[in-house]
Amino acid sequence: MFKKSLLAGFALLITQTAMAKDYIIELIIFQQTSRSAGISWQPGVLLPIQNNGLSVFGSAANVGTDRGFVAMETGPALAEIAETLSRSQRYPLIAYRTWQQPGLARDDAQPIRFNVGQSLDVWDSGNTPPRADAQRGIGDDYQNFTLASVNRSYGGAQRRTTTVNGTVTVSLGRYLHLYTDLVFTNPRSGQSTLQKNHRRMRSKRSHYIDNPAFGIIAHITPVEEPEPDESEILEQPAVEDTVDASSTDAESS
Repeated sequence: MFKKSLLAGFALLITQTAMAKDYIIELIIFQQTSRSAGISWQPGVLLPIQNNGLSVFGSAANVGTDRGFVAMETGPALAEIAETLSRSQRYPLIAYRTWQQPGLARDDAQPIRFNVGQSLDVWDSGNTPPRADAQRGIGDDYQNFTLASVNRSYGGAQRRTTTVNGTVTVSLGRYLHLYTDLVFTNPRSGQSTLQKNHRRMRSKRSHYIDNPAFGIIAHITPVEEPEPDESEILEQPAVEDTVDASSTDAESS
């Protein structure tokens, strides 16, 4: 009985360790300049009512550091693609962001705040987006936004947004999962489109998330644990010996 309990404890410890494994997340966001069909534009700029999410990048990067979220300059997989897109006119690069984070279950996962691309001054009257009015009460995706305009004559409070504004969340269960809740605003037309997407991911493989306005390339790399020093392994007792000894003591008592 004691031996079974001990082995169950080892299994639980291994499961918790696997869930706590760190991952390097790479995300490329680029504009689709040659595609317009299928874009669901709002007649104005979508502004989040609240800026949710951890601030991992920029001047407020220390907000997420104490939770294990650390920004990185580049990652192991997408740096060359980002460099190529930075010179592209057809698919201009909006942002390349890389960070390291723990693998957290869905209920514990932390959204990462994204404010990337060109800065835009807009005027927010506090009006509800049209789709929010039409869909209220049936799982409306637009109810957490207000409608603004790049035109000063629109009135309201002056605020600032960016070409891409929203959150990205990575969670770990049986599989890795990527959730995007991002608004793209066309700086020229002053119109926005919302992309809410859930993608099941496989580590060490690049995934493409398509959208007529902007595309996303994502790659998740597990952080490999360092190999233990051979001298430390030799000094530690074997697991089987420890289990057998504990079992014998328990039975004799």
